[in-house]
Amino acid sequence: VTAVSDRIPIGSTPLSVTLKGVLGRYTEDAIRGGIRSEVTSGKAEADVTLRMDPQNVRKWLSVDGSVRGVFDAYGANGAQVALGYSAGVQVKPTVGTSLRLSYDQMSVSGASPFRFDAISPSSRIGARLTSTFGPLKLTMATAYDFKYQAYDTLTLAAQAEVAKGVSLELSGAYDIQQALPKSVLGRVVVQPSPEFQLRAGGYYDFARGQMTRVESSADMRPLPDWRIQWVTVYDLVKGGFVRGDVGITRDLHCREIAVTYQFTTRRVWLEFRLKAFPGTPLGFGLGEDGVIFGQ
Repeated sequence: VTAVSDRIPIGSTPLSVTLKGVLGRYTEDAIRGGIRSEVTSGKAEADVTLRMDPQNVRKWLSVDGSVRGVFDAYGANGAQVALGYSAGVQVKPTVGTSLRLSYDQMSVSGASPFRFDAISPSSRIGARLTSTFGPLKLTMATAYDFKYQAYDTLTLAAQAEVAKGVSLELSGAYDIQQALPKSVLGRVVVQPSPEFQLRAGGYYDFARGQMTRVESSADMRPLPDWRIQWVTVYDLVKGGFVRGDVGITRDLHCREIAVTYQFTTRRVWLEFRLKAFPGTPLGFGLGEDGVIFGQ
């Protein structure tokens, strides 16, 4: 069971708090130390984040920050405690251009028996540059981790509106450590109105020297209270779909009911969401394994 709060303002200050709680029992099948093994354990988590909204120091300069504390208890499998903070500065030297510099520090005591929720200690400085030239938007970002003395992947992205309601997106990843390109992802986005959006694209892997994935997604609102969505990902290397979801959502004002069919796993999911608690949907699925309760 997972419960996540919205950002809770602290009076009239620029500070807010986000709370997250997790309670459950998990089983993970993963490779650890080169050996595949299965781990089962209970878990209770408390995750608290204190944020400061961006504050304008000058017209061209703003600062923001956050502090986060996480406590995970795994019963006989020990505990994991993490405490970290983030500080950021954003500079806007010219109209349409912004540079964000950030520093993140995370200290960890103990360790999780799982891989999916393991928190790694870090000490990172990052930079993101964004520039807009008419219909063209360019973004470049990377970071350096002092603890591991390694650069993060350099990401480059470009987005341009080529016609009314039609835009092209191109993003790439470059390995600074190896001085080699890693991948390129290209997409076409068609959105003639807020009620209709269609995306289609492909992923090229430089290590393999070939296109490895094609994908498509759609989000349509044929009626104000009805929403139809689909997502498909086809793996060209494996020669089959690795994801395929088709869903219908009915908006009942204070709540939503969604039915989704996952044809790669042959499961049908029914989700019930209260808009007052958007991060905690309840779901029931029916598949080859019988009835599944999920979140």
